[in-house]
Amino acid sequence: MPYNRRDYGWAYNTVKLQKARAVRLGLRLAQNTLTARQWLDCLIAQGWRCAYCGKPHEEHVEELTIDHVLPLKRGGANTSENIVPACRACNRAKGTGDTPVRPNFQTDRI
Repeated sequence: MPYNRRDYGWAYNTVKLQKARAVRLGLRLAQNTLTARQWLDCLIAQGWRCAYCGKPHEEHVEELTIDHVLPLKRGGANTSENIVPACRACNRAKGTGDTPVRPNFQTDRI
């Protein structure tokens, strides 16, 4: 396993909560395929940084949350293609408003 146990355990619990949330919102099984490994791969690809403000969170990985680019309540899926890491402040500020908020992807990290 290329990830340390602490990070993998944290990622597993984070994904488990998101999967339960997706089920409560009525997502079909095909729209709820995110795994802990995919979430960690996403974090590594983004350099353990928030996709919106760019602040690094390598030391305090618990501050990063799963953010759905297209929110689950607006028909988004809980898949690796629809998630980005976001710090809690950015995720809260984004909300599920009418105007979509695009992450500041850094192309050299993806």
